[in-house]
Amino acid sequence: MEGSQGLSQRRPQGPFLWLLLLLVLVLLKYEPSLGKKTLLTTPVIPQPEENVFYEDFINLNILDKRVRNDTEISVTYLCSKPCIITIEAIASLEFKAGVSVYKKSWENDNHLRTTWNQTVNLKFPSNMVFRDDFVIKHSLIVHTVILYAWLSHKQARIYHVKQGEGYLQAIARDYTLLETVPPFERPYKEHRVCLKWGLEYTWRLQANRIPQCLHESVLCLYSFTVSVWLYLLRYCKKSLCGILYFIDSEEMYGSPAVFLNDEGRMDRIEIRSVGKNLKSHQHETFNFREDFYYDDTSGYLVLGGSAYSSGIEGYFGTVKYYRLNGLETEKLGVLAHGGQKDSVIENGRKLFVTTAQNLSREDGLYYINSSVLSLMDSSCMGYHRASYVLGVIFEIGLGMPADPVQVSLAVIKITSQCIDLFQGLLYSLVAAQGGDRLALMNLGYKHYQGINNYPRDLELSYAYYSDVAVKTPHDQNTADGDQAFVEAVRLQDDELLKAQTRESGDLFMWLKHEAKRGDAAAQQRLGQMLFWGQQGVEKNPKAAVEWYAKGALETGDPVSLYDYSIVLFKGQGVKKNKRLAVQLMRKAASKGLPQAVNGLGWYYHNFRRDYAKAAKYWLKAETMGSPEASFNLGVLYLDGIYPGQTGRNHTVAADYFYKAAEGGHMEGTLRCSQYYMTGNLASFPRDPEKAVIWAKFVAEKNGYLGHVIRKALNAYLDLSWYEALLYYILAAETGNEVSQTNLAHLCEEKKHLAKRYLATDCVWRYYNFSVFQSNAPTFAYLKVGDFYYYGYQNQSRNLDISIQMYSQAALHGDAQGFYNLAILLEEGYSIPSDILDSLEIDKTLYTSKINLHQELYERCWNLSNQESVSPCTLALLYFHMKIFLKNIWHSSMIYFLGSLVVFSLVAFIMQYFWVLFCVRPQISSVSGQAAAEHSSSDENTQGNRAAEQEEHPVPNNAEEIGLNPQHTSSS
Repeated sequence: MEGSQGLSQRRPQGPFLWLLLLLVLVLLKYEPSLGKKTLLTTPVIPQPEENVFYEDFINLNILDKRVRNDTEISVTYLCSKPCIITIEAIASLEFKAGVSVYKKSWENDNHLRTTWNQTVNLKFPSNMVFRDDFVIKHSLIVHTVILYAWLSHKQARIYHVKQGEGYLQAIARDYTLLETVPPFERPYKEHRVCLKWGLEYTWRLQANRIPQCLHESVLCLYSFTVSVWLYLLRYCKKSLCGILYFIDSEEMYGSPAVFLNDEGRMDRIEIRSVGKNLKSHQHETFNFREDFYYDDTSGYLVLGGSAYSSGIEGYFGTVKYYRLNGLETEKLGVLAHGGQKDSVIENGRKLFVTTAQNLSREDGLYYINSSVLSLMDSSCMGYHRASYVLGVIFEIGLGMPADPVQVSLAVIKITSQCIDLFQGLLYSLVAAQGGDRLALMNLGYKHYQGINNYPRDLELSYAYYSDVAVKTPHDQNTADGDQAFVEAVRLQDDELLKAQTRESGDLFMWLKHEAKRGDAAAQQRLGQMLFWGQQGVEKNPKAAVEWYAKGALETGDPVSLYDYSIVLFKGQGVKKNKRLAVQLMRKAASKGLPQAVNGLGWYYHNFRRDYAKAAKYWLKAETMGSPEASFNLGVLYLDGIYPGQTGRNHTVAADYFYKAAEGGHMEGTLRCSQYYMTGNLASFPRDPEKAVIWAKFVAEKNGYLGHVIRKALNAYLDLSWYEALLYYILAAETGNEVSQTNLAHLCEEKKHLAKRYLATDCVWRYYNFSVFQSNAPTFAYLKVGDFYYYGYQNQSRNLDISIQMYSQAALHGDAQGFYNLAILLEEGYSIPSDILDSLEIDKTLYTSKINLHQELYERCWNLSNQESVSPCTLALLYFHMKIFLKNIWHSSMIYFLGSLVVFSLVAFIMQYFWVLFCVRPQISSVSGQAAAEHSSSDENTQGNRAAEQEEHPVPNNAEEIGLNPQHTSSS
């Protein structure tokens, strides 16, 4: 009984169980209900649709876009919150832009989260839509009218904003361009007023009356002269193109009116034309058949195109108007030619340099309108780099924001900043015709890829590229300051960026210090950097020659000996000295320098006409690995002057050219490209695309392109982002892959620049351009693959293209490409068989996805850095662990081990409870007996304690005081 009572006292479990039950209910998110509620019960109060997202939008629908009175438009919109809808028309007039000619707003508080349609009748000022009459004295000439519609929430509305800012800050917006109507095509307005007969009659008398000059009492016979310098690009494509014509006060054509027709003829004018070479002169006189009336106190003269007539395709020069003075042609002067031509081009160059500096400044692209005008002037002066820059501006919309809202607002402000592919093509052709290297490469690239509405034409592309390729070796030998060595420096490569320097940079100063101390390697490097303009150093042949001479004459360095001998032969930066050049060349050749051995052959070929010795040295240099020697041997066979051979041997010559091209020789590569284009040799079947690629390779070594790339890189290193953006765009549009990826990288780093000053998505455009290059880097493939895998901004996902990009990266030996393919395979996507074939993966050996997974991960691991833990290492380890566990799970061993663990666990639990329930009662009974014995013996203990104390006053040990239980019980 006592034991049972002790057990019941150890179970105060009632409150604890309730608390435990309540905790479980809370964890299960149990909600107590005061009423009856089942799964079939429908809530009485509808729940708000919190997960439904309503996107605000607004659209303009116009059937007739002509600017007329009471033009009916339809506005479709959706408001997720109470909103305000605004319609505004902005007009660009003859003498003022950005004029608000119509504006209307209304609120929407009731029709929320539903598409709603509103009809609006536009009412414009009368002088915009009607002709002149007795009330409307002067009709306005309207150039453009843009209709804007935007939607803003009430709580987000900002009051007292400037014109255009409300549109930019709106939640949703749309715009459209209306068609303007010339004044003479507009209808008369019905004023619905009754005028007095005398007033209307007076107006009708004055309406068609020719006004008389206020300064002349009677009409007299006077003459006048208009002198116009015109640079015509082509004849008029239409029936007539305006050159110079008079518009009277009634907005009608008057005399004189000079137009160009489709045959290139003009009537009623005296002209002196000068040929393209500025030497051939032609003089023609066209007489008027009858006198004409001309009043220069009313109306105006128009040069070129206007709202009434299209203009000519060309450039206007100086225009002079001699009133009341008829001059002969000889008194007007002649066009600048001869020695004055260079000065005109030099002025154009100076104007271009100033304009480029203005564009490179911070926010310089924002004021591009004035820069465009300056570039046009520079182009008209014959400086063709300005024409190329204009072509780029018009083609890509440089200076225009990528946001279409800001683009539309900029149309009013800056009319020249829109994407105009035709204007871009026109200026590019003008620049290419003038021999601008960048313009030629730009046209070659566009026709090669077939982008920007350029037709893909490999033959035409090759013509442009080969033009630059032929000039590139000659350009490199000139001392033009606008050239630099083309270096492939990527903005992602920190090591190469650190190696860039200037004349005042630490690296250059250290090399200069070491060179002065007599270090041959430093002298050699300094000379090459200064001669070619490498690593950010300005091209300076004279300073380079000094280091060449120092290294050759003081240290005897073979490379310096060779370099110094070449400049002595050609007289580049130093006076020619053929005798010393030969001595230095022989000395360098004796030290085993292949270039020097080839140089001796060049000397015997060009100066001594000893082809046998030339061939001897070239054969020796070719065995030493000189691509220049291979090319020179090919020239001997091509010219039919190889010793011991009769006649030309195109086949052997082509083989030598190909060998030189494999070594990177520019002229050898150009020769091979010509063979691929013609296909006249059996070893070179016709392949226009390969011909374009090889010619493009040579053209992109041009120093003028290198100069632009260098300016972009220097600006980037100087943190001049605007200048770097400008010059990288100019280089990227030529098709240079490094410039394209660098520009895309810059736009990723400085997103505000791309969005503010480019009408196209810079990152998307130039990364996509780069992956279609023959030498595209693997990171570009991975970047574009990620764009299509995740979906870049407004672009939808496209896993097919993504797999192609990743496979290209893998094909070029990138571990990340194999890793991404394995991830796609693990996500359930299949890899096409043609991609597996390109990766040399046999489909018959990897029929299952597991085997293919393993192969991809192993290739990824083999290509990655095995000294460190890479994602490929972790993925491969995880893959093998998953396979191991899968194999064990499906084996009989797992069942045996599982049964053993369960049996052991059950046995342990049973033993634990057995011990618990068997030992506890024994403990309870023993404790009860001990308590009874202890209580009964207390009296005896107390009674005997006094006697024991007398017998043993001082205890010595435990036994003596009876601490042993056995001893106590026995006593």
